[in-house]
Amino acid sequence: MYMDVFWDRRLQAGDYPQQLQDEIEKRCCFIFVMTPYSISDSEWCQKELETAKAKPNSDKEIVPVRIYEGDGAINKDLANKYTYGDFVNDFEVGFRRITQLMLGTSFSSWEYLANDDYDPGKPDILPDALKAGYVPCLIVRQLASWLLAEKLWDILKIEFKNADPILAVVGYPRTARGFKKIGDDLLKTSIKQRNAGLAKTTTDWMNQIIEFYQQLGDLKDSQHREAGRLMSQIIYDIYKHLEHDSVASRKASDVIAWRTYFHFDVYEKLRELITYYANTSRRLY
Repeated sequence: MYMDVFWDRRLQAGDYPQQLQDEIEKRCCFIFVMTPYSISDSEWCQKELETAKAKPNSDKEIVPVRIYEGDGAINKDLANKYTYGDFVNDFEVGFRRITQLMLGTSFSSWEYLANDDYDPGKPDILPDALKAGYVPCLIVRQLASWLLAEKLWDILKIEFKNADPILAVVGYPRTARGFKKIGDDLLKTSIKQRNAGLAKTTTDWMNQIIEFYQQLGDLKDSQHREAGRLMSQIIYDIYKHLEHDSVASRKASDVIAWRTYFHFDVYEKLRELITYYANTSRRLY
């Protein structure tokens, strides 16, 4: 993502391959993951560390990384001599620390998702990244709020306008609570106008989306995977509603426009949010 990293997956055979030594010597940084095994038991890990510390590597950036708590999980000599990245309590804090040490600028582990170059021959990486939990829960919540208030409501207003008779909608909800109130008011009004069928179908669907939205709000900030799955389901359900559920109440041109640009708009907003929070994180840490 941010650097050219050597992974020792294809090493030459031998007690201590020359290939490994050559790679360590030519790299500008060396990350040493501190574990009870790498500190005390692994002869190879100790040789790699000594190679990185030896001349002519005296100017090489040695970056210890702590990933475990408890006895034997930290090398005191390394911790006293070098600044290390601590991943034990917060992965992002550790990641920002080691990128600051190696690159001179702190990066978050997820901000590369916003910098994916457009290539018409390749699929967008964001949908899969969102579903897999690579996007922080906080950002996912912000995306859900935008989708609810800025995107979904505009779609529903036109749907109500195209009803027969027209369902007059007043107000601009910004939260799940606001959506519920508008839905209740809409249902009462439509019963008076003898258009309860459309209103009930629409409000039932709105309540389903709101339920997902409220589940997002109940998650802990660290539950990124659960948030990503819920958000992916919300996006899917809204798109299917646009595509099938109430097409009869819309103009064909509206249906085509919404269906064509819905995913584009959602993931462009996600890129905007990722970029914003990445820049904010750099100022905070």
